[in-house]
Amino acid sequence: MGLGLAISMRLSREMGGSLEIRSIEGAGTKVIIHLIALSDSQAIKDRATPDHEKAPDDGPGRIAI
Repeated sequence: MGLGLAISMRLSREMGGSLEIRSIEGAGTKVIIHLIALSDSQAIKDRATPDHEKAPDDGPGRIAI
């Protein structure tokens, strides 16, 4: 694994996500990074609300880049 992939894997894990690598000989390699994304209003609400007052999480959304 190259340095760029190692850095990407570390950063994705530090942000609560994961990195997935799919490779098919002769067809190429696909690198998929999964990250949790919050809307701006949700991020502001999370910073302003104490942990014990937060509603249960409905799970991560998906964004294709």
